[in-house]
Amino acid sequence: RIDWLIEKLKSLDADDKEDIKKAEEILGELQKFGARAEGAKETVKKIADNEDVKIDIRREAIRTALAIDSETDITQWGPIIFSMISVVRDDSSLKDRLLAAFLQKPDTTVTQLEKALPTMDIYEIDSIGPLLKALGEKAAPFVPVLTQQLENRDASVARLAAFILGNMPKVAVISFPALFKALSDPDDSIVVSVIGALAKLGTEAQTAIPKLMEMEKNHPSSEVRQTAEEALTQLREEVK
Repeated sequence: RIDWLIEKLKSLDADDKEDIKKAEEILGELQKFGARAEGAKETVKKIADNEDVKIDIRREAIRTALAIDSETDITQWGPIIFSMISVVRDDSSLKDRLLAAFLQKPDTTVTQLEKALPTMDIYEIDSIGPLLKALGEKAAPFVPVLTQQLENRDASVARLAAFILGNMPKVAVISFPALFKALSDPDDSIVVSVIGALAKLGTEAQTAIPKLMEMEKNHPSSEVRQTAEEALTQLREEVK
């Protein structure tokens, strides 16, 4: 069965739509055999490398490559992997493996991230949040993109942008002016997220204390007042 699948995969035409559909099915089957499908390794890599192949199938090829050889260097497929992380949220084991692989090669990862950044949406960026946090100052290229999203009129996007920035305190400090401005956003849910982000900036956000004190006392939203109070406690602890 394995040999038949491998030979079938090798015989498929990457430019033929029907063959590509078959390839996806075969890749899924090969994953079940793990290391025993070693003979398909090179063919699987060619599919993962082929930029003319649909991204879903390339992702499936990468999954198969990892099933065959868990030591496969997945950093070579950086842009695909970053988007792939966002679709394996329910597979924490695979997600952790993907993130760990990139942390072992931070310089390569930064280069790959910069290439992928123009095509990534806010949700894909969020999916690699742990990676951005771990990269520290090397994650700086993402800050302007996230800062811009603070003004997005889709509240869920703006909230998420603030949340991600809050988890990148080493570089998010350059977004302080935008975060401070966002404290006046008419959407209370965005304001709550922004306050949370400012609290995580620590000493770099001390100049926001007077504004937060005013919000703690006078803001019409009880949730905003409560969040401002908690942020003030956190920021004051930073200067002790």
